[in-house]
Amino acid sequence: MPEVKDRISEEQENQGFKHREILEAIGDAIHVVDKNLKIIYQNPAFSKWLESLEMDPIISGRKLTEAFPFISTDTLDEYLHVFSKGEVHFTTESTEIKEREIYTETTKMPLLRNGVTEHVATIIRDTTPQHSSQKALRKSEERYRELYSNLSDALFLTDEEGIITLAGEKAEAIFGYSSEELVGVYFANLVHPAMREQMISAFQSRLKAGSATPEGFEAVGVRKDGSSFTFHITHTIRYSGTTPIGYQSLIRDVTERKKTEAALQEERDRAQMYLDIAGVILVALDAEGCINQINQRGIELLGYKEEELHGKNWFELAMPENEKARTKEVFARLMKGDTGSAQEFESRIVTKSGDERLIAWNNRFLVNSEGGIIGTLSSGEDITEKRKAEKELRESERQYQVIFDAAPIAIGISRETGEILDVNWAMQEMLGYSEEELKQKTAVDVYTKPADRESIRRMLDNDGKVRDSEVMMRRKDGSEIDVLLNVDYVNYQNGIARLSTMRNITELNRTKADLEAARARAEFFNDLMAHDINNVHQGILVGAELLLRGDELPPDSRRYAEAISDQVSRGIQLIENVHKLSKMDADENLALQRIDLYGVIANAILLVQHAFPESEVKIDIKFKAEEIIIHADEFLIDLFYNIVHNAMKYTLQDRGIIEISVDSDEEKGFVLVSIADKGPGIPDERKGDLFSRLEKGRTLGSGMGLTLVKRIANRYQGAAWVEDRVPGTYTMGAKFVVKLPKMASE
Repeated sequence: MPEVKDRISEEQENQGFKHREILEAIGDAIHVVDKNLKIIYQNPAFSKWLESLEMDPIISGRKLTEAFPFISTDTLDEYLHVFSKGEVHFTTESTEIKEREIYTETTKMPLLRNGVTEHVATIIRDTTPQHSSQKALRKSEERYRELYSNLSDALFLTDEEGIITLAGEKAEAIFGYSSEELVGVYFANLVHPAMREQMISAFQSRLKAGSATPEGFEAVGVRKDGSSFTFHITHTIRYSGTTPIGYQSLIRDVTERKKTEAALQEERDRAQMYLDIAGVILVALDAEGCINQINQRGIELLGYKEEELHGKNWFELAMPENEKARTKEVFARLMKGDTGSAQEFESRIVTKSGDERLIAWNNRFLVNSEGGIIGTLSSGEDITEKRKAEKELRESERQYQVIFDAAPIAIGISRETGEILDVNWAMQEMLGYSEEELKQKTAVDVYTKPADRESIRRMLDNDGKVRDSEVMMRRKDGSEIDVLLNVDYVNYQNGIARLSTMRNITELNRTKADLEAARARAEFFNDLMAHDINNVHQGILVGAELLLRGDELPPDSRRYAEAISDQVSRGIQLIENVHKLSKMDADENLALQRIDLYGVIANAILLVQHAFPESEVKIDIKFKAEEIIIHADEFLIDLFYNIVHNAMKYTLQDRGIIEISVDSDEEKGFVLVSIADKGPGIPDERKGDLFSRLEKGRTLGSGMGLTLVKRIANRYQGAAWVEDRVPGTYTMGAKFVVKLPKMASE
């Protein structure tokens, strides 16, 4: 009966309950029931057995209780147990049928589909003849020996330790040893070393469990001459009363059958492995690591043609140098049957183009008909982008945490209910609470004024955000601070939360108040200084004018007096402009007006020439005196005066010429005024900060200096910069350029 069960198990595993050829050929009575205990199949042996009992031989389609009215409740429970547990159940029974006592051995065996018991096959062996008389049970040892001598299978009896105590005559034909040579041999020594531990473990676990159910499986044996073969073994535990005393095993040489089925079985196993392994890339390697088969996805990923891959060593072809040793070690462990950490692992492969991809592998064995490992079948998933995304996510989260922790502004995250979820160190510093203390509060607990809380709530309800709202908050020590608050809704910990950023503006507000007071004082002193210095200038101007009124003044002295008068007048005007510029900084809304550019430039040139009456430097005007209107104010003349004055000051006498040109761009609406000199020039490293020297505590030129030139140009939405007069050679002089927006003539 163990052989019958094993053949059914093999049929179930390899084919499913689809074909009935094996069941039809089995001599034991077999029937199959579904979950409703309805008989869906009976083999011919079962029909014949029923006929011998003078019962209806056709029971298919009927329930067990209908076919066998005498069936017990315990037997029905056994079927339910097999369906629920998926375990084989073996029993011996005696039943009275038509006044006859019938003895049977019954095995109820689950038939699985996708791991679930779908049917139960019942194998019944009629043992009535063995129970018909006590005389038959007490057969002599000679008849027992005659029985096992004539068995087609080799019979072995072993003690509890696995030492052979009896070997049938068929053992010599199978193993090449005589029965006498086998007695006293450790049975596991007849098994191939690769499977020896598996055999020992199977026997020991069975003995420990005390199971009386026959169990069969295949193994690789070793003959006396050292050759290997495949055998099927069915073994049961022998008892003396209730005490296990060893095993009884039947062994059948299935080498020839395995050889005839080898080709079909290998193809079947390979196909099944393809179905069992989930993955994208499928690669089959032989025992040497050479490619036997690879699917289309693997071919595409590696970038080779199919014929370039078959027969090639996988590790030499597809492994980066730094991965070869590790993956070869994994493969070697697989070839030894080690299914530990080598079953699933990650490694990189290199494509034909040299790109590297990270693959997650799942490995399975390929075995031959004799159970020997002949290679591996591996499925691989390309997880390159997945790992990259995971790394980027981790980096993003790390960066977020760093920014969150290091941000100089206070940041808090809270639920809409006000529950505080997280705060950074700046928030703790600003409010004086620890993180744990803040998390025990709600967001509204720190507001000083109820009106602030209500205002924030309205903004969130109406706009879904808060922007630059000033609120008052109370610190842990009781002090109150002014806070500039911004709030946004964000996704946080699988929910919606409020992200609040806060800046303590208490000192800023105080500074603003102090600044307003300082500005008022500065304006007072500015007005006072302008008034008093202009009084001094007026005295000088009056003296110069008195000198100029008389005719007795020599020509040179007259020229100097005129220069004094012009420069003092210019100084008076300059102080007035500085005064206005100070007011311009305080009030940027001073009105601009339409001003003729050429007139302003001409006046600025005259003022510079009066300032340098002895200079032989010439000013060459290279533009036509036509009207160009600029939206400006009285500061425009100071802009050009300072540039021309600076050029006049630094122009070398032997190169004594300043060139002024105007270029009007009608399409873009701008005017470019260029003032080029032939002075020593300005190196590139000084050009960048030339217009900002006033801010650095130094001045260049006279009047308001070049810094004010740029500030005035910016005031008109224009710009000012310096270039080399001769591009690339700064020693040939400088060219100052002013860009101003042009207004259309009325």
